[in-house]
Amino acid sequence: SVAVMPFVNMSTDPENEYFSDGITEEILNALVKVEGLKVTSRTSSFAFKGKNLDVREIGKQLNVTSVLEGSVRKAGDKVRITAQLINCIDDNHMWSETYDRQLKDIFEVQDEISRKIANQLRVKLSSDDMKENLVTAPTDNLDAYSTYLKGFFFLNQWTPQGAKNAIKYFNQAIDMEENFSLPYSGLAFCYTMLGGMGQMPPLQAYPRGQEMAQKALQLDNELAESHVAIALIKLFYEWDLEGTEQALERARELNPENAHIFHFYSLYYVAQTKYEEAVDSIKKALELDPLSLIINQHYAQGLVWLGKFEESLIQLNKTLEMDPNFRPAIENKGWVYIEMGDYENAINTFKHFQELTGHPLKGITGLGYSYAINGNIEEAKQCLNKLAQREKVEPEVMLHTDYVVIYTALNDLDKLFYHLEEALKQKSGVYFTKTAPIFKEIRKNPRFNQLMKKYGY
Repeated sequence: SVAVMPFVNMSTDPENEYFSDGITEEILNALVKVEGLKVTSRTSSFAFKGKNLDVREIGKQLNVTSVLEGSVRKAGDKVRITAQLINCIDDNHMWSETYDRQLKDIFEVQDEISRKIANQLRVKLSSDDMKENLVTAPTDNLDAYSTYLKGFFFLNQWTPQGAKNAIKYFNQAIDMEENFSLPYSGLAFCYTMLGGMGQMPPLQAYPRGQEMAQKALQLDNELAESHVAIALIKLFYEWDLEGTEQALERARELNPENAHIFHFYSLYYVAQTKYEEAVDSIKKALELDPLSLIINQHYAQGLVWLGKFEESLIQLNKTLEMDPNFRPAIENKGWVYIEMGDYENAINTFKHFQELTGHPLKGITGLGYSYAINGNIEEAKQCLNKLAQREKVEPEVMLHTDYVVIYTALNDLDKLFYHLEEALKQKSGVYFTKTAPIFKEIRKNPRFNQLMKKYGY
């Protein structure tokens, strides 16, 4: 078993960090293809970026026997890559090498490093495996590849602004090489993310994401990421559960050890109220990526589906030990308190969550709900006023589902169903309203089912 640590950027230009991260990513993806070799996922490996920890401690935390680390120095059309494989048990170097090459040879170097690591770990490779490249050049256009890596760097920030920055670079890469599949796959993820977060009108974001994912598949049907993007669009935009399963199954065939595929499988199971299967799937994702904040947080959500509220809080506190300001875990904690009927703790948690947004009009939906359910009606109405103010400031942001949440707690059914219909018209919030525990009673209302039927859900 091996963990690939983020290669250190040794270039004088700090912007080349995207390039060293990209090298790490390619080697990690190559090693995943080696049968019999357990490779820790990107998220868990990158959790150690910039931290000067002993490899024995890293091995213990990630449950691996070996660590690959290295550095990248890029200057003009030349690149120097150093790599070393270290045994986590005794801290001994198993292998190390320095490569001075032309930039055009970058994929050959990645392939060579991957092969040497596989051999050092004595993985049994068949003759076919030995002949087949572990790393294949995704494009001959190195400028396009380098620009794609910039986009990928921003996409991995998993923030709305990161996605918007990534879109810019992915489009630039496509301008340089229109038949390069990876930037299209990256764009599909960006648009799906922005649509799902309500940061872009879903009727613009999802069709655009769908178009980009289809284009990526057209260029390269072996990209697991593109099948995942298709699955997410089918689930959140089309509510096509059969299509979601088919796309996820194909993605898993192509990349059977990808934690995020199991993560998204759990969302698919929740959509069918198969909670035991959902939790099994998210546990598998957690085994593959133990330091992923979002997967740790989602596992806590899985425990809520099973009614294990105290265990969910323990899991959320573990997640927050890794990053005390990880907002999704703080928000999730507020909703767990709601399920427990502990409205005072819910209010305090949602206040903290709102403060972390750094904006007076953002992150107030959970707070509005908890005020309303606790009988603090005036405070809940103030939250509704803030939603209205935000609509004026950011008209492109979709807030109808936020209104639905607060009006659910206020038991104002007319306004609730008005905003639910407006959300459905925009293809927004379908998954949330059909699966979230707070809408359990609303889903029994005939008006809910009539609306869902009217809009094809």
